Amino acid sequence: MRAYLLGLCAGGLAAVTAIAGGFAAAMHLRPQNLIAPAISSVESVNEKFRFLRNRPDLDPQVIAVGSSITWRHIDGAALSAGTGASVLNGATGLLAVHQTRALTRLYMDLYPRAATFVMLTSLTDFGACTRNGTLFRPDDAAAYIRRERAELFFYLKYLTLARYYAAARSWPEATTPFTGDRWLDAYGSSPMQVADRGLRYGALPFDATCVEELKRFSSELRARGRQLAVVVMPARPEYLARYPDAAMQLDTVIDEAEPQFRTDGNLLVDFRDVAVESADFWDAFHLQWSAVRRINPALTAKLMPFLRRRSIRNVSTAHEDADCCAGQGQGVGQGEGQGVGQVLGQGRAAP
Repeated sequence: MRAYLLGLCAGGLAAVTAIAGGFAAAMHLRPQNLIAPAISSVESVNEKFRFLRNRPDLDPQVIAVGSSITWRHIDGAALSAGTGASVLNGATGLLAVHQTRALTRLYMDLYPRAATFVMLTSLTDFGACTRNGTLFRPDDAAAYIRRERAELFFYLKYLTLARYYAAARSWPEATTPFTGDRWLDAYGSSPMQVADRGLRYGALPFDATCVEELKRFSSELRARGRQLAVVVMPARPEYLARYPDAAMQLDTVIDEAEPQFRTDGNLLVDFRDVAVESADFWDAFHLQWSAVRRINPALTAKLMPFLRRRSIRNVSTAHEDADCCAGQGQGVGQGEGQGVGQVLGQGRAAP
């Protein structure tokens, strides 16, 4: 029996050693075929963590958060130039609003100088906020990003061999600039310029809990001395024609969230009437990169006065402002004509 147990232990140790050696070899010889450690169940979250780990000197003042609408529609260079602040796109894919909140908490801990968070959104973010929002263990994610342990440790701790093997052949294609749906530019954005894929989406569920999560998101950032700007982005005209409830549901998001944003001094922008047409989309909700760059000046003009007010200041000063003005209903920048209601009035008139 003793010999059997020793043999079993030796065999297990040999297997672990072989697996570790395989990962070490792949990391050294073919890193372009190896996806990030599976700290999260969402692949794009893992890749964003690896992006942050590989840039230990990042110290952003503005962080974009959210799901694929933010991930694919932020022109980091233009936003940085327009605000004079350092910008990170921390968004990923496949997140509902409550999951964006959880990821943003991690960013607030990692980047204490980040005073402003920007979220571009659409109906895709409001479908399921009653399910468990846990995406990862925050302590492991922070340790990975901060390089507190070797990357190999996380590959072994979150060992999913089938997942890594399945991705090995397709990963170079998935990370090809502008056509691969997992590539990241220098700011962490994932812009796409691809053939039209049609609508790709049918009628989407709408969970009113997500609107409450958005309101809590606004209050949470305010309480921690940060500010939040949320931009409701346009959808493809054919989609809205086929599913008219979608436009009404987004009206609901704006109507119900606006009072909370106004109270918190945060910014809510209805950007659905920006000049785009069907040819600018590659599916029902995602714009081609050429269209993103074309509309970016209008988007930056909406955001710039709000972002510049705090993005170039430290968070401790912003927190003093939060303590000073909490509960007074004085939106940041309202004295400059950039309060929530006024910005909505510059686009589609708020009901």
